[in-house]
Amino acid sequence: MLEGKETLSRMTDKYLALILLLALWELSGRLGLADPTTLPSLSRTVTALFDLWKKYHLFTHIMVSMVRVLIGMVAAVVLAVPLSCLLGRLFPGAYQRLEALFRIFGLINPYCLFPVFVVIFGMGETAKISALVWVAFWPIFFSGVTGVRSVDEAVIKTAMSLNPGEWKLFCKVILPGAMPAIFNGFRIGVERSFFILIAAEMTGSAAG
Repeated sequence: MLEGKETLSRMTDKYLALILLLALWELSGRLGLADPTTLPSLSRTVTALFDLWKKYHLFTHIMVSMVRVLIGMVAAVVLAVPLSCLLGRLFPGAYQRLEALFRIFGLINPYCLFPVFVVIFGMGETAKISALVWVAFWPIFFSGVTGVRSVDEAVIKTAMSLNPGEWKLFCKVILPGAMPAIFNGFRIGVERSFFILIAAEMTGSAAG
């Protein structure tokens, strides 16, 4: 019983700021401290979300957006991981010469490029997914290059002494050693994908 109270107390302390924020949100709407058209109360917001879920197929729209992000992330991984391993391991000199150009591409706001994707691919799904691939590709690519280049050379030399072959060395040593960095780039790519997804769906989309 005592342990349960201590656990509840720790949870309350941890989420106290969130609880106070939600309470302030509800009170500001009920007491008229905020304009209900711009900041409705928490209860009205939750009720509206339930209405969207039941009447306007909110779940379907969420799934459409999630599928777009999933396709974009898979395509970005398929393109970025092999290229980062290739440039980071086999052609490091080429990467050094092209790194400045890659960095410039990575800094370009993908929303600024969205009209270009629309011109090339039209207003359909391809333009939206292309923007998602662009925004997710660069953090995965840069993280992959960093991960490949940071694999311990002693481990690589030890593995090479067994004559595993380049492909087996890559699959058994280099890629596993680079995976933490690649996953970090993947996480950043997912975060950025949702931002550009919102902009892309606001530009023109029947679902999502």
